[in-house]
Amino acid sequence: MEENREEQEIEKTETGGIAPDAEETSAPGYQTRIVFFLKDLFEGEIVSFDFIYRKWKACLILLILLFCYIGNRYNCHRKMAEIERLRTRETELRYEATTLSSELTGVSRPSQIEKLFEEKGIDIHSPKTPSYKLKRKSYEE
Repeated sequence: MEENREEQEIEKTETGGIAPDAEETSAPGYQTRIVFFLKDLFEGEIVSFDFIYRKWKACLILLILLFCYIGNRYNCHRKMAEIERLRTRETELRYEATTLSSELTGVSRPSQIEKLFEEKGIDIHSPKTPSYKLKRKSYEE
C-alpha cells in the first residue's frame, strides 16, 4: 500500500500536483500529457512561476526566437524601404539620362555645328565635293 501511495506521489509531482484518475492512467502517456497541458492552460497555471521554473529552457528558447523574429522583421522593413528609395532614384536617373542624351543628339547634328561656327565667326564649312575613296589592292601570296 505504501508503494502504491509513493507511485501516486511521484505521478502527482510529475503532473503538476494533480492526481490522475484510474481511467487516465490506463490511457497512453502522450494523451495524458496533452490533457494536463490543456487543463493547466485553461486554469491559468501556465503563467505560474512553477510552470516557468519547470520549463525555463523552453521559455528561454521561445524568447530568443521571438527577439530574432522581431529583429528580422524590422530589418526586412528597413531594407524594403531602402529598395523602394533606390528604385525611385533609378527611375529619376533614367529620365535624366534620356533627356541629356536627346539634348546631346540635337546639339551634335552637323547642321547645328555649322550654325554654331557661323555664330562664333569661325570660317569652317563642310566640304562641297565628296571625299575620295581609296582602294587598296589585295595582296595575293
